[in-house]
Amino acid sequence: MESIGAYLRVERESRNISLDQVSQGTKIRRNILEAIEEDQQNPLPPFVFTRGFLAAYAKYVGLDPNDVIARYEKFLKEREDFGGGKDAERPLRRGRFRILLAIIFTLLILVAGLFFLSWYRSVATRKATTPPRPATSSVPRSQIRLPGSTERDRPSRPSR
Repeated sequence: MESIGAYLRVERESRNISLDQVSQGTKIRRNILEAIEEDQQNPLPPFVFTRGFLAAYAKYVGLDPNDVIARYEKFLKEREDFGGGKDAERPLRRGRFRILLAIIFTLLILVAGLFFLSWYRSVATRKATTPPRPATSSVPRSQIRLPGSTERDRPSRPSR
């Protein structure tokens, strides 16, 4: 069976459409279109986006988008059966990345919780061990009279 890239190139060239025209008409970068026509999977984005690019390419060239997408899926399936294709490894790498991200996030939450607990305990301990402040009087000293003291025990004020 003819590869999807070769099929699209033949159809495009038979209609005398350049790759630049397809790129401008579909707003798909030229390097992505070249990767599609050369059956290179590495420069292509994830499968969902590639399907959209193929549908836009097919519409622009005048082909049935569903047929082109079905051919692409069949092409990928054949590549996987022969051990090729990077799409077979993508979900595994994404899964590992998500697990790693979840572990890092959990550790950050745990460290933040321990930091907060330590801070809270130190504040609570400081409040419990801090002695109360001595009471201050709002009455002026000159008006305080102690029992058993007389007027002469008081220091005299200098006259003005």
